[in-house]
Amino acid sequence: MLTRRLLPAALLLALVPLLVACGDDGPAAPKQDGKTMAAWKQQLKSTLPKEQGAAITALAKFAQPPLEALAPFLERRGRTVRLAAIHAMGAIGPAAAGYAGKLAPLLEKDPDGVDPNTARVMRDAAMHALGKMGKEAFKPIAHLLVSEDPRHRLRAVFTIRPFVKDLEDGTNTLLPLLEDEDANVRREAVKSLGVAGVGDPRASAALLGILKDSDTRVVGAAAVALGGIGGRSDREGQALADLLFNHQSSIRSSAAYGLGLMGEEASPYIGRIEDLMRNDGKLDVRVQAARAHFRIRGDADAAMAPLREAVRGEHGPTCREAARALREMGPEAKAALPDLAEAAKRFAADAGMKQALDEAIADIRSDG
Repeated sequence: MLTRRLLPAALLLALVPLLVACGDDGPAAPKQDGKTMAAWKQQLKSTLPKEQGAAITALAKFAQPPLEALAPFLERRGRTVRLAAIHAMGAIGPAAAGYAGKLAPLLEKDPDGVDPNTARVMRDAAMHALGKMGKEAFKPIAHLLVSEDPRHRLRAVFTIRPFVKDLEDGTNTLLPLLEDEDANVRREAVKSLGVAGVGDPRASAALLGILKDSDTRVVGAAAVALGGIGGRSDREGQALADLLFNHQSSIRSSAAYGLGLMGEEASPYIGRIEDLMRNDGKLDVRVQAARAHFRIRGDADAAMAPLREAVRGEHGPTCREAARALREMGPEAKAALPDLAEAAKRFAADAGMKQALDEAIADIRSDG
């Protein structure tokens, strides 16, 4: 009887070393960036912002980050520490959504005691972090969608894009913004509707109407969104095909891209796309037409000429789009490898361009 009573106590005593070893600071405790959670928490007490920032960043990487220890830094005045905390909440994601209310004010008002550039950086970081937190971050920023200040509306519609499809009715949330007086708000709402409205006939109908918008950037965004949302009738394809004749080259380019997103559904308009690919006066338009042609027909050889011409050229954005189109073709674009290699040398000083070109080369060389 005595032995039976003593067993639990004996077992607990035996487990003590193991529990200590696996605790926040035991020898078997999980580590991030070379330190345990307890060690990083201790570093939060440093008087040096750089050390505090490093601790915040490391603590966000643990499987169960200590949110209560990180949250106070969201309201610190120092740029280094506060930015680290904002980025940390974004890295943690939905588990940090309970702290969205501490980030939302940055979308409305610049924090006290910081210069305009720092305020902008903090605001952009907060928008990114809120977007990564997911739909639970919507409530603290929902009121901004109807703010009298167009800057607030713009920031809010941009912020919700990563999770707008997860809202109870993301399409209905965005539809009023398509009539916003500010063209920037309308454009961002259109882009978000391209995410939220997949397969939704309300979204298709709204985007068809937006193709008549007075702002060319809004029309271009609507053309791309319309091509990508699915659930289309013949009206969508015809509307995009009609835009291939638009006098604005940016709209022709967007319409071609949108038709390419439709894939084989855009086959009735392949003749117009071929004409654009061969004869349009703007190389960037021919590039998007070639990309669309490949997506619709799958014939890399037919689409190759304008893409290789763009890669050989000096205009970075057009070269980048051509590289992306060639990357989609994979091994079928091997004929363009010498051009891509030369372009990678030519744009070696531009990190973004170099990356796009290197990725295209890698995927074309791959047999997978």
